[in-house]
Amino acid sequence: MRHRCSSQRSLCRSEKDCVIFLFDCLPKGQGVMSCLCLFYTKMNEYVTLEELRQHLNVDFDHDDAYISGLIEPVQLAIEAYLNRPLTELVKDGKIDRRIWHAIRILVANYYANREDITFAAANVIPGHIALLLQPLKKYT
Repeated sequence: MRHRCSSQRSLCRSEKDCVIFLFDCLPKGQGVMSCLCLFYTKMNEYVTLEELRQHLNVDFDHDDAYISGLIEPVQLAIEAYLNRPLTELVKDGKIDRRIWHAIRILVANYYANREDITFAAANVIPGHIALLLQPLKKYT
């Protein structure tokens, strides 16, 4: 079954930078579905896998996909906390160092604590994250 999107791909820089979600597909005939498509552009990542591996003291590569997969959700959480896009805090192609460090700390926290409940000790998301990000927060 082939799918044909009725929307444009104008927001995507390349196939690699785009994730496509299909919804509201209707049969069009001859094995073709006409679909309304949502194109999601991946956000810029402000830390590298190598920086995270160094921060985590990880010297093996079998967790690379998991570590890389934490970057975008952490950045989205920081954007939500700050009430502003991270792109507003980029100067000369570099993100504010407080945000860069907060991303590394939160990725490390999620890497070490993959579940809500731990049986060793109760852990709260580090309070020093608020100390790093609070001055950058936009109140509306």
